[in-house]
Amino acid sequence: MGQDARIYELIDRIRLPMIIGIVFCHTHFYKYLSPEELDVGLWVNYPVLNAVIYVCYWLVGKIFTPTFFFLSGYLFFREHQLNSDIYSGKIRRRVWSLLVPYLIWNAVLLAVMYVQERYMGGTSERMGRITDYGWKDWLYAFWDCTQTWSWTGVVGQPANIPLWFLRELMILSVFSPLFFWLSRLRKPWGIVLLVLVYVCPYHLPHLQNLSVFWFGMGVWTQLNGVDFVGFSERVAEKCVTPFAFFVGMYAALKRYAPEVPLDAVVAGMRVTEFPILVATVSAVLRKTSWRLPEKVSRSAFFVYLSHIVPTAVLCTLTCRLLPHTDGVLTVGYLVIPFAVTGVLVLCYMVLERWMPRTMRVLTGSR
Repeated sequence: MGQDARIYELIDRIRLPMIIGIVFCHTHFYKYLSPEELDVGLWVNYPVLNAVIYVCYWLVGKIFTPTFFFLSGYLFFREHQLNSDIYSGKIRRRVWSLLVPYLIWNAVLLAVMYVQERYMGGTSERMGRITDYGWKDWLYAFWDCTQTWSWTGVVGQPANIPLWFLRELMILSVFSPLFFWLSRLRKPWGIVLLVLVYVCPYHLPHLQNLSVFWFGMGVWTQLNGVDFVGFSERVAEKCVTPFAFFVGMYAALKRYAPEVPLDAVVAGMRVTEFPILVATVSAVLRKTSWRLPEKVSRSAFFVYLSHIVPTAVLCTLTCRLLPHTDGVLTVGYLVIPFAVTGVLVLCYMVLERWMPRTMRVLTGSR
């Protein structure tokens, strides 16, 4: 199997498993625990749950978003060319595949929250009373519901929080010629500039340095003909020690010096983790011919777009109906992402079978 075919097969086989990892990142039990439990701390009341969340969220789940940015950049310039016709065609396709689903699924969440607030009570701490929104608030809800324009700190999020990825991917697509030019610079200046962006304490409003770096690295890898799977397999073992170092530094600073900025530490953690992830997945896939059915694999984007509401519902029910013991909550945390994914995959298959045009609109034909 050729290099490109091997890489594209790997991408196809890991899409849905990585989306399950994203769902794990949004399974936030602590939002539904009582203030008394949180005041004492998860480490005290729920040490096993906190350890599992740390592994699934910080050590594993957090690498999947950079990986998706990398793959998006890698696939962006597959033809290794750029002119006005190619660029305009790419932007037109991404209006359909990114902007349309982005608007639809933000609107769906806003409608759910409006009905809940209007007829069931309750107000979102993040978004305030949406029944009192004016036209400007509604527009902001689709881009940055917190209405924060900051050059530092946390980047604002749309109403449907996970869709910040699509928002930033749209911005990166518009400025993709810059990444094409950057990748044509003499080695290693393109990578050097991307690294400087990654560790810079400032960022553009609504565009994280993380997104710029990983998308840019994907473009650079494609245009320079680098086999990132083979490269990852060669360096993975060498990355284990620095990855462990960054993990230990992160944990120590988080616990004993929370005021210290952790951006550079997190960047180092992700850069050393990426080859380990790719090499591990590649080794596992080489040893087995098993793969998800095509229809199940194609549901990955739909699961990503629609998972936030059912995940929140199951987290709420778990915390309200089940005993608050370490074991029960840990099992709930591990089960919920798979339950949500399973239900949404079934929904996708039913809708694709009986309402294929609607499904194409909902997912931008992805």
